Amino acid sequence: MRRIGALAKTFCTPAAASTSPAAEALVAGCQAAWTHFARHGDPSGAPLGAWPPYGAERNTMRLGAHPGLSQDFQGAERRAWEAIGNPAVGRL
Repeated sequence: MRRIGALAKTFCTPAAASTSPAAEALVAGCQAAWTHFARHGDPSGAPLGAWPPYGAERNTMRLGAHPGLSQDFQGAERRAWEAIGNPAVGRL
């Protein structure tokens, strides 16, 4: 629910009601990406830049005060979870 609040620039908890510059940057990035996606079918655009599809490179867009594209974001953590496996979920 918090993500929806960030998108709409409303916040669900009293503690989140006081916004910081980092929260404002997150809101601006979310709104820009969703607006561009709604208009053009692609979230790429200012202020985030190119947002390629998720694929084998595991490109992940980071939102917030320092937005940017990461390849295989937190890959070491993901690989550790993959090594453990989960019979209820299967392999990632």
